[in-house]
Amino acid sequence: MVRSVHQEIESSRIQRVIREAEELFLQEGFLHFSTTELAQRLRCSKRTLYSIAPDRGSFLEFIISRHLLRLNENMLAAAEAAPDWMSAINAILAATLETFGAEATRFISDLTMFPGGVRLLYQTENARLDILARVIAAGIADGTFRKIDPTIAAYAVIGASRRISQADFLARSKIPWSQALTALSQFFSHALLAPAPARRSKVLTVRAVRPEISAVKVLARSSSRAAPLPLMSRSKNGRANH
Repeated sequence: MVRSVHQEIESSRIQRVIREAEELFLQEGFLHFSTTELAQRLRCSKRTLYSIAPDRGSFLEFIISRHLLRLNENMLAAAEAAPDWMSAINAILAATLETFGAEATRFISDLTMFPGGVRLLYQTENARLDILARVIAAGIADGTFRKIDPTIAAYAVIGASRRISQADFLARSKIPWSQALTALSQFFSHALLAPAPARRSKVLTVRAVRPEISAVKVLARSSSRAAPLPLMSRSKNGRANH
């Protein structure tokens, strides 16, 4: 019984450290912290940090990976909850900004300078590309977006987002990352939008109920292109069309 209680307390302590480390990284970045400084800021021992990851670099990667996977989950949920395809694009931006926070410029800069962070960005990128490509493809079919290749458009959005996240851009432009991302999103939203006469008056919904494929399963396939998921629209009578 005593052993069980001790394990529960230890687990609770570790979860607190992980949660607070993620919050600390987002607010202040992470590359400037030594293991000793991390332990002090997180109010734990270095032994606790080593119980989470074997060394400083692995600990940084663990926290970053956790955050990027949450980003993908939030993007997917935001896109599915949007009432139409343009709203879905805007919701993806809002979810990204909310996940990172308005003060994440230092974190983003550190992320692009840390080899482990760059690797994790690429490893989790396919899920983000997949979400964007499907929303854009559905918007093209609906007449909301102009006729372009949705995969190329998705790569353009992600590629440009990656560029404005790099340390040299942030340092030279002196534009906060959240502001740069908002401006970039507005640019692509206008570029995607079809001329007014081409748009249909009826707006299709973007909601998708996919009991057979969860967000976790989508993210698990982030290392390779995922097979298309059946995003649903609604017909005039309100019934869902696959």
